[in-house]
Formats: sequence, C-alpha cells, structure tokens
Amino acid sequence: MLKKSKFLAVLMSAFFLLSFAGCSVVDQVKDSVAASGKDKTIVSKDGKFEVTVPGNWKEETNLNPEANLQVSNRLQEQYLVVIDESKQDFQADITLDEYANLVKENMKSNGEDMSTGGDKEITVNGGTGKYFEVTGTVNKIKAKYVVVITQDNDNIYQIISWSLVSKFDKNKDTLVKVAQSLKATTAK
Repeated sequence: MLKKSKFLAVLMSAFFLLSFAGCSVVDQVKDSVAASGKDKTIVSKDGKFEVTVPGNWKEETNLNPEANLQVSNRLQEQYLVVIDESKQDFQADITLDEYANLVKENMKSNGEDMSTGGDKEITVNGGTGKYFEVTGTVNKIKAKYVVVITQDNDNIYQIISWSLVSKFDKNKDTLVKVAQSLKATTAK
C-alpha cells in the first residue's frame, strides 16, 4: 500500500511539473505571437548598420563568430547573420557578382552536398543586391539558405539567412524581407 502511495505521489508531482512547464511554453508562444506583429530594429555591434525584424526575433551571439549582427526566431527556425567587409580589403574593381561567387565557393566548401541556384538581382533598401540560395547539409542538418550580397560606399555585406529544409518554403518570405531591410545607420 505504501509503494502505491509513493507511486501516486511521484506521478502527481510529475503531472504538476509538466503542467507548469507546459504553461511556461504556452506563455512563451503567446508572447511570441503577440510580438510578431510589431517590427523592431536591430543595430549591428559596431552601430554602422541595422535590419528590421519581426518583433518575435531576438539578438543572438553564437550563430557566426564573424558576423557583426546576428538575429533569430528559434521557435520558427529562422536565422540571419550579417557579415560586413571593408572595400579597402578588395581590389577597387571587384563586382557584386565576383564577390557573390567567392561567397558561394566558401559556402560549398563548408558543408556536404551544397548546391546553389536562384541567382537574381534584388533590391536592398533602395540599392542593388545579388540574391542566391544554397541548399546542403552542415553538421548533419539539412538547411536552405538565402544569401544577399549588397554594398554601400565603404563596405560589402553578406546577409545570410537560413531555415531547416522542411520549413524553408514557409519562412522564405520573412527571411528575404529582413535581408532587404539592411541599411547603414547615421552613426559611422
């Protein structure tokens, strides 16, 4: 009889813990949904550029060590980093197409079964950018990337966003919209 009581006590405790944990997850989802309608601006670490993201996205610090700006919505499997490079580090006549090809080759060498496609021009905050998609496996996870290359007077930007392959079609429009929002700030 005592064993049955202990079992019921453990079972009830587990039920209450799961109920509270479930409420916490439900509350997080509710907060995320409420915030999703309110866009917000995220400024790069050095304050030189920014992107506009849905309100349920958060700043990150561990997506890419080279990125000057990192954001995500982990619940929706939406991730974006921006890597900026000074034009002083390249020949003066480098084109966006040439730079995009360098990025493609680098991405192909850092994963398995990496393929690129969908090359086109895209508008980024009123300027011109190069767009392409990359599909492949990194650390045994299949992902699809949206890559946008753009520039201003001083820098070339790699805007790399991604999602799991299974969620990419649902997330693509959001990833592209955030990439297109990149703009230099007045604080240079």
